[in-house]
Amino acid sequence: MVSGAVRDLYKRLLFVGREYPGEGGLAAVRSKAKVLFQQCPAGSSAEHVQQALKRGEFILKELEALVKLHKYRTLRKRRFRKGHESPQRKAAFSTLQAALPDAKVAAAVLLPPIGQAETAAQSVLQEMFLQHGWQFYALEGLMVGVLLVVASFYNYRPRGWSNPDFLEVRESAVHAKGVFAKQHIPAGKLLGSYPGHPRTPQAMIAKCKTTPEARDYAFLTQDGYFLDPTDRQGIPCAYPRPGMPWLGIDPTLAFVNEPPLGQSVNVEVIYGRQVNDMWFVAERDINQGEELFIDYGASYDRSHYE
Repeated sequence: MVSGAVRDLYKRLLFVGREYPGEGGLAAVRSKAKVLFQQCPAGSSAEHVQQALKRGEFILKELEALVKLHKYRTLRKRRFRKGHESPQRKAAFSTLQAALPDAKVAAAVLLPPIGQAETAAQSVLQEMFLQHGWQFYALEGLMVGVLLVVASFYNYRPRGWSNPDFLEVRESAVHAKGVFAKQHIPAGKLLGSYPGHPRTPQAMIAKCKTTPEARDYAFLTQDGYFLDPTDRQGIPCAYPRPGMPWLGIDPTLAFVNEPPLGQSVNVEVIYGRQVNDMWFVAERDINQGEELFIDYGASYDRSHYE
């Protein structure tokens, strides 16, 4: 018996696929969807099912984006054929164009890359912006503006999580507190995402002037921001300060230490699919009770090491 969640996702894929404009139409979507069943046979583990569902959800988002783009292109042909626009609408568009004269530059600034997982949705917005130019209806422009604001807040929100089934924080013989394996961790296991509130270099420098302890936990991302998981005393906490008091994080991975002399790291830090995400992945098998170690990177100040 195949998981009910997988069956539900399969139905949603076929529903969206009825309007899929790509070569092969619904048949192409059906072949993609069948992969879910092949990867998730009866008796599959819960983790296996979740992995299949994640892949399926990504395919669904991609299809929805392609369908939406196709609809907008069709709508544009109907709406903006020669002579269709009113003088009032043309005047309004001219005003907008004067405020931001270069549509391509505006699209590049307003729609930065927001991670591989959102590539399909981003491409739809960029197509709308570039293909339609300034011939957006007022409501469409407002909707895009709202989406941009939401995307901006989402990318620079406090973040951080860990897998509580595998990790725990306790006293460490290496330094203060550390993170330990509650059970055997297989190589390649995703353990979580480094916690913190994304801060610009200027904001991080300003905080370290009053809270120098915060620099010990700040992690520089590939996007040029620092993830800061600390409060006003420089201690990792669920609600980094300054920040949004209603958006909490899991600070567990902020307590992962570097290995002492003679030992090596057992966890690798890689960049995630979204802006400012840094994932912790088991580099090898980690035994129960073993402490997790990472490399803090070449830019970390180790002058206080004994």
